[in-house]
Amino acid sequence: MLFEGERGRVYRPNATLFLLLKIGRMSERDLADCKTVLAHESVDRERVLRALDALETTDAGVAARRSELRASLA
Repeated sequence: MLFEGERGRVYRPNATLFLLLKIGRMSERDLADCKTVLAHESVDRERVLRALDALETTDAGVAARRSELRASLA
């Protein structure tokens, strides 16, 4: 949990969920965020790789960034 107040709680996703949420859009900023998480936290690499395999894109930039993330996961 990140924050708790009178009206509710704000949770921080674990590292694996964070990556899974980022890979759909995979902007340059998303890739940088993913690399930062990988440098500091452990993730379920197999799960993230399976999710990457399931995604399709026609955008060459997104595809390149996903490939770069895949290499970072290896």
